[in-house]
Amino acid sequence: MSETLLNVQDLVVEFPAARGKKVHAVSGISFALQKGETLGLVGESGCGKSTTARAVMQLPQPTSGSVNLAGQELIRTSSSALRKARRQFQMIFQDPIASLNPPRQVKDIVEAPLIVAGELDAGQRQAKVEEILRAVGLDPATAMDRRPHEFSGGQCQRISIARALILEPDLLTCDEPVSALDVSIQAQILNLLEDMKQAMGLTMLFISHDLAVVKNISNRVAVMYLGRICEIADSKALYASPKHPYTRALLSAIPEPDPERVVKKVALEPGEFPSPIDPPSGCRFRTRCPLATERCAAETPALRRIEPGQQVAAIWWCESKPYSGVIRVPTPRCVKISSRTAWGRLPSKIMAASTPPLTASRQVVILGIIPPEIVPSAIIASAVARVMSVISLPDLSSTPATSVNSMKREAFTAAATAPAAVSALIL
Repeated sequence: MSETLLNVQDLVVEFPAARGKKVHAVSGISFALQKGETLGLVGESGCGKSTTARAVMQLPQPTSGSVNLAGQELIRTSSSALRKARRQFQMIFQDPIASLNPPRQVKDIVEAPLIVAGELDAGQRQAKVEEILRAVGLDPATAMDRRPHEFSGGQCQRISIARALILEPDLLTCDEPVSALDVSIQAQILNLLEDMKQAMGLTMLFISHDLAVVKNISNRVAVMYLGRICEIADSKALYASPKHPYTRALLSAIPEPDPERVVKKVALEPGEFPSPIDPPSGCRFRTRCPLATERCAAETPALRRIEPGQQVAAIWWCESKPYSGVIRVPTPRCVKISSRTAWGRLPSKIMAASTPPLTASRQVVILGIIPPEIVPSAIIASAVARVMSVISLPDLSSTPATSVNSMKREAFTAAATAPAAVSALIL
């Protein structure tokens, strides 16, 4: 079992605002990083990703919570102890040019952490600087005496990486390290980070709003919305089968390079993005969620394990009370059917989508968001071992989007309260 390097619990970051109010930037999030892994942190702009990274780095110190690095609590440690601990965790900032001191030469910028650590003499420091510059792809002979404005954005980011890695830290926090770079340069920097991770045994917290980048570099992914984590999962599992409605909406927004491939977009409720000064009660995503119910406004969902390696914070998903001893199955896979579907194939399609596979002892609920006149209930009944109920909604082809979302909410609410496990959702 891997050893935990970073353990963050109930992290809260708040900033003062006008008229005595507060900006609730990060609200009680928890996560852990195992040694050698990369955790991607994603979400739309303003959700608290960078604030989380700075809170881990104690820049500034969080309002409350716990940040434990290799057994050492960082929030309640003294300034001198924190300075000594900083050699174990370093950060790459979002803007590569702004993060470098303009009047200083590159050799001084990269050498500064060694001077603060105070463990090497001048000759050893220079040799270390030359070594790390070569490692990040820069020629020490031409780079050391130049200043940041003489380099491109990609080269400045390489200098930033060299500065962060010269102390050989255990944890590297990357705050959108490629967002300000061209696509071709992004690939070079990502490959460099991966190479350095393998060479130095790094553990990385990688923050980005680019889901494609995070997919390629991360072992696990955490999705943030308005200061809270709504889903954490292994990278492959999250991209293959997202559970939270917000995660699904994010993934459906990824541009598809194939013009002939039709990607179904997840429609969110229209309206303004909620303010972190006055966030919604209960689930903060409820004002934009197509599946929100009254319960979402009254309760704050906690992260719960629904599958191995996957946690979700959603009230409609994480039903905590089993009904009549039946184990509830997480969100069903979708079976797409239409009036052109061969009804003889419907049983096999439903059986294939069932999670887990249907058995004679299982009770199921089939939700049918389809024209009722084209789905004989007897055919659906023959597709499963036992059908508790069939909920059929009208044809949605000419129905407004707001009405469709309302119908879907009713269907999922019915499934959540039915005395059975939801096995297949027919769309």
